[in-house]
Amino acid sequence: MAMFRGEMENSPAVAESYASQALALAVVRHDNPLVAGVIFDMGEVWLSQHEYSRALEHFMRAMKLYREMKDTRGAASCLSRIGRAHVGTGNYNSALE
Repeated sequence: MAMFRGEMENSPAVAESYASQALALAVVRHDNPLVAGVIFDMGEVWLSQHEYSRALEHFMRAMKLYREMKDTRGAASCLSRIGRAHVGTGNYNSALE
């Protein structure tokens, strides 16, 4: 789901606006894979902006959803990004966990 990544370079607020709209539609449709994907994409936006705590929040939420769906690929992607966010904060011990 790379639909917001082009927008994030110009403005994370614009990306967040689009993501909020996509998230609302996904929730109404009960499309859990899409919900998790949108949340993951927003984590990517915040990671690219060096907003590590916001990125971690999104990756943790997405990981919970992926695990509930038994989507190991999605959960693994979240774990990778969680590690990168911890590295960004200088919290290397958490990144290794």
